[in-house]
Amino acid sequence: MQFYSSPFVEALWSRTNDEVVLFEKQGHRTAGELKSHAVAMAAELRESGLQNGERVVLAIVPGWTFLVAVYALLLNGAELVLIDPEMGEENYREKLKQLDAKWAIADRRILFVDEHPIIKWIIRRKGVALPAIRKFEGFIFSVGPRIPLVKRARHLKLKSAELESVELVMNAPETPTFIVYTSGTVTAPKGVSHSLRSLGESIRLLGELLRREGATHLATHMPHYQLLGVIAGIRVSTWNPSQTPAQKLRFIQENQVTTLFGPPSDFLPLIQYLEANELEWPSSLKRIYLGSAPVHVSYLERWFSSPSAPECTCLYGMTEHLMGAYVDGREKLQTEVDGDLLGHPFPGVSFREGDDGELEIKSDQIFLGYLEREPQSGWHPTGDYGAVDTQERVILKGRKKDMIIRGNFNIYPALYESTIEKIPGVDEAVLVGIYDEGRADEVVGLIVQGKKELSENAILTALKSGATSIDRAAWPDKVYFRDIPRSGRSGKVDKEKLRKWMKTQL
Repeated sequence: MQFYSSPFVEALWSRTNDEVVLFEKQGHRTAGELKSHAVAMAAELRESGLQNGERVVLAIVPGWTFLVAVYALLLNGAELVLIDPEMGEENYREKLKQLDAKWAIADRRILFVDEHPIIKWIIRRKGVALPAIRKFEGFIFSVGPRIPLVKRARHLKLKSAELESVELVMNAPETPTFIVYTSGTVTAPKGVSHSLRSLGESIRLLGELLRREGATHLATHMPHYQLLGVIAGIRVSTWNPSQTPAQKLRFIQENQVTTLFGPPSDFLPLIQYLEANELEWPSSLKRIYLGSAPVHVSYLERWFSSPSAPECTCLYGMTEHLMGAYVDGREKLQTEVDGDLLGHPFPGVSFREGDDGELEIKSDQIFLGYLEREPQSGWHPTGDYGAVDTQERVILKGRKKDMIIRGNFNIYPALYESTIEKIPGVDEAVLVGIYDEGRADEVVGLIVQGKKELSENAILTALKSGATSIDRAAWPDKVYFRDIPRSGRSGKVDKEKLRKWMKTQL
């Protein structure tokens, strides 16, 4: 049977059948199993009518079944739409309208909950939002454990297929392949469309970086990093992100994990646990990759304060262009620049400053465009203010959309938050601006997460003089103490939620 090839499929087929590609609680999985299961599922999907180029919505938890489904769809030349299984109902409904997809593959457990109102009510009472799969008007396949009483879905059972008769034909590089959602509102979703070329180039570059820096075993709960493991020839383990720090550290040591990915907030509980118990990092862990910007110097100082701390690499990118720049954590810590050092661009990536100081990016990784908007071409605005210095290093000055204008002064929160976080007892600080009609100006709030004994007066005093002083024009009008909310799998600070909350406090 003839199927479509791509950089992702080529990478899998280049692996020997006995190579381990995924470790799960149930045991390890090999490249041969992935090929066989993916071909069998691809054949069943095609027999059901799935055609090249059609969109398929995925609502599957990370793991083996997710990986098999992704490769089955790639073999059929389908366009994958990644939907977070815990996405809220309204958010999900608006995305379905925009996508106009005819096919969906969903975890059977999600379907079961969605079809039974009482169970769904109980789940929601626990604070878990699930998509309303029943509102999907196309054909639904289910995967995962067999559960009775699931009515509207055809079950895709994992099974094996012979590989000898498989013929692979290369798909066009510009074929739309992945749709993921980034910033935007619930009523106006912002779907980012990637091609085989753009996504393949991103994963190739990251894979080269991992191999160059000695990665051999990656632990993750994020689905796209499972794909990275296959492409880069690195073993991947899935773990539960809700585990306690003690459980995670034990998992790392027992499975000899060398590499972790995530935003800085993912690792703060581990740092705190090790400090509180005077423990060392697992000896197998060699490097973490921090996929967030800015990564504050105060965080790196705390990270490297432990002699046993693994090395770290800070990555800069965005949904529209995944791999932008990178820098070693120690180099970042030892380098003084006016802003946040993002490092050197990945090979083939170019940065420039726009007319208003916004960073623009260009390379073969650039996405095809946003759904229902004009195709992307040429330079892409990053949404960040920055500069490229004489050493070709990229420096972040602040987020364009986060800039606060108070009076005649432009406040770039990222420039001050790292300084504020150097105040003893402050774990994280976020500056937020809210327009006040009574003042006809912005009210600047400082949200602080840290030790309970902190006071507003102590914070303001520290900001006005000494090593943690900041520009007078950036002093906050009010200091609030609360946990910092986050959104999405990447764990970004949810500033919109903070703005809404702050409005209720004024």
